[in-house]
Amino acid sequence: MLLRCGAAKVYGIEATGLADFTAALATANGFAERYQVIRGKSTEVELPERVDLVVSDQLGAFAVEGRPFTTLADAAARHLAPGGRLVPAAIELWSAPVASARVRDHLGFWTMPRLGLDVTPLRDIAVGSPLYQRLDDAELAAAPALLARLDTHEVRASLDLGARFTVNRDCRVNALAGWFRAELAADVWISTAPAAADRIDREGILMPLDPALACSVGDELRVRFRALLESTLTVWEAERDGEPLRRHSSWQSYTAAPIPGA
Repeated sequence: MLLRCGAAKVYGIEATGLADFTAALATANGFAERYQVIRGKSTEVELPERVDLVVSDQLGAFAVEGRPFTTLADAAARHLAPGGRLVPAAIELWSAPVASARVRDHLGFWTMPRLGLDVTPLRDIAVGSPLYQRLDDAELAAAPALLARLDTHEVRASLDLGARFTVNRDCRVNALAGWFRAELAADVWISTAPAAADRIDREGILMPLDPALACSVGDELRVRFRALLESTLTVWEAERDGEPLRRHSSWQSYTAAPIPGA
């Protein structure tokens, strides 16, 4: 598309065999002289020159998957010319507590015998394994909150985000939903928000809370989300007055053990 719009030169950085297909497409459409494949990861290669535009689609369901922040910050520092643009230029992370039958079934699957075997030890793994599915606005148990608006030029190694929610119905909150908005240009955004009319066709994330929190209208939930951006480690937690803290981690999906209280 950039070549069709008149870009003088496009560098396609790709570490997988997909590089062969992009080169073949460029040749088939008459763009071979203006398109150059550079094999490798953008954080490891050197470009022949600095560029005016860097476009990256490294966003996972909750954006943090796929290392987009480290990749884009590195591209801004090493590949972008003065006055150049990153796409996306900013990413917003949003969340809301949910009462979800899908999460209930996801965890409940491991409470029943399977092929005559007791599989309940695997339930701890399920608790630490988020569901990557399209989000449903009907599952939300409170108004969504913006956790952070992140400039993709900035170097960061971790995230530590929090929000407070007021529950708007009597329900059992059994997960935190997460999604993103990404700024492509001034006033041009894409979103995976469950209620967005222009939502792109991409999954969000449901992070289980176990046991579920029995909530009434007006209850306040305090939520925290942490991530190490150079790894796959994420931690999510929620609490309300009178109930123990629910804290879970992607580490559980490897160790089947809850993360300590720190």
